Amino acid sequence: MAYGSGILKQTIAGLGLLGGGGSSSGSGSSSGSGEGTTRLDSITICGTTVANSGTSCPSSAPSTDTDTSGFWTPVDILYTSTATRAVIFLHGAGGTNYGAINDLGLSSIDMPPSASEIDFTYLSANNIIAVFPQGQGFHQLGVLTTSATWNNWAMDSGQDDKTMLQALAAYVKNTYGVQSVYLAGHSNGGIMVNRMWCESPATFDGYVSLAGPASEHYSTAGNACAPSPQSEVKPYFGIIGAQDTVMCDNGNTSNAGLENPDWGCNSAANWNSTTWTINSQYILGFVSSSIVNSVLISEPLQQLSRAQLMCGETTLTPDPSASNSQSAVWSNCGGSLKLQQIVAANHPISYAHNLCPLLSSGSCSLEVASGSGAAGSTGLLELIVDFLDSIGQ
Repeated sequence: MAYGSGILKQTIAGLGLLGGGGSSSGSGSSSGSGEGTTRLDSITICGTTVANSGTSCPSSAPSTDTDTSGFWTPVDILYTSTATRAVIFLHGAGGTNYGAINDLGLSSIDMPPSASEIDFTYLSANNIIAVFPQGQGFHQLGVLTTSATWNNWAMDSGQDDKTMLQALAAYVKNTYGVQSVYLAGHSNGGIMVNRMWCESPATFDGYVSLAGPASEHYSTAGNACAPSPQSEVKPYFGIIGAQDTVMCDNGNTSNAGLENPDWGCNSAANWNSTTWTINSQYILGFVSSSIVNSVLISEPLQQLSRAQLMCGETTLTPDPSASNSQSAVWSNCGGSLKLQQIVAANHPISYAHNLCPLLSSGSCSLEVASGSGAAGSTGLLELIVDFLDSIGQ
C-alpha cells in the first residue's frame, strides 16, 4: 500500500510491544478551532513470527503461503486529540482502506489521502479516532493472487485477522488513551465484525456491520456463536439493504443493477429466510479463490439469537420511533441490539457508488436510500455514531 508524504510509519511487531502502551508522533499535523491536534498516522502490524525474530516487518509479502503469520497489515489512523473513543473500520472484499475512508465521507478522494484531505472537523466534533486496516490475501512470488479481504469463515485472507484485530484494538487504546474501541465493517468486513462479536467479544465495546451478516459456520455443530459470560454479549447494530444483490436477502426479483446484478441470487431467498447465500456471479468473479463458504445466517435470525443471549428476549421488537418509509428498524435489549433494513438500498455504502434513480430504486446505496446521504456527506458514519451515542459510549 502506498503512503502519503509526512505520515508516521511505525511497526507493531506482534503482541509483545502492546503491553507498554507506547507513544505515537508524526508530521502531517494540523490544528483548527475546536479540533485540537489532528494527525494521520500509519502503522504496520506484523505476525508473531516476526515479533519473535526481530522488530520490523518484512519489506514485502512472503513468496509462499506456508507461513501466514509472516503477513503484514498496514493501518491508517485518523487521530484527533479530542477523541475519547475509536472506531476501527474494515473494508469489503477486494477493497482498500483508503476506499473505505472515502466511502464514509472522511476524504474526498478514492486514493491514499494526505492529512490535509481528511475531514478532521467531523471526527473532532464527535470525539472519534477512525482506524482503517488494509485487508490481505494470498500471495505467490510476492504478488497478491486473491482478493484483499478478511479471514471470517466466509472468505480466507491467509492472515490471522482475529489476532491482528485484538492487537490493533489494544494498540489503539494504549497508545491514544481512548476509553472505548469499536469495530465496524462493510460487506466482508461486516462478516469479520460478526466473527469478532462471536469469538472475541471482549476485544471491542460495540460492533456495527453494514451489509455483512455472520457466516453459516456458526450454525454448524460445535461452532455456536455464544459469547460467555453474559456480560461479554456486546452491543451490535446491523444495517443492510432490502435489495442487496450481493448478500441476496431478496432473491433475484429486486433489480438487475449494473454494479451487482442479481441473477446469481437464490430466487427463493427473502428477508425471513434462515440463511442467505452470496450471489454466485460475485463468487465466480475475482473474489472466488478467497471464498470458503458462501452461506450466511440471515440478519433477522442472528438478531434474535443475540437478543436471547443478551437479555432473554425471544422476539424481534419493531421500533416505530426509528422506522419510516425509508427504513424498518428493530430494537432489542433496551436498544443495545439494533437491526435496520433500508428499503430501497442495494449493497454499496456511499453516494459515490449510488446508481439510483438512473436505474431503479433498488440500485440505491445504503447512504442515499437511508435518507442520510448527499454528495460528500458522512451519512452512514453518522448512523454508526448515533448508535454509539445511544448506547452511552
